[in-house]
Amino acid sequence: MYDAKVVGAGPAELTGALILGRCCRLVLVRDGGHPRDVSQGLNGVFTRDEIKPLELQRIGIEQLGRYDTVEVRDIQVTDARHLDDHQVEVTMADGTVACTLWCPFTKGVSLLKSPDAILDERSRN
Repeated sequence: MYDAKVVGAGPAELTGALILGRCCRLVLVRDGGHPRDVSQGLNGVFTRDEIKPLELQRIGIEQLGRYDTVEVRDIQVTDARHLDDHQVEVTMADGTVACTLWCPFTKGVSLLKSPDAILDERSRN
């Protein structure tokens, strides 16, 4: 069971996964390798100004490899729908359906559980 499931591997999503992984959270990153940003370069990313989006993604995924708490899967999300204000149902290309907390990194919203709640949940499973 994961503490967080991240859809996409853009700069915001990989940063969120990195921070969660460093905090010993179990994180699943799902990305199908088709970035929304097809620009020639990203600007304003500290130490990486004008880097190609796929190169930044490659570096980010490589850096996540240091954390055994973070798993990256190459799979496309085909559908997502809100169930309520806090949950979203995500359908993957292989037909897998998951229900998870809605925590869009790009909006700066945090709906993560407290560390005590996560430890309690893990002890019951």
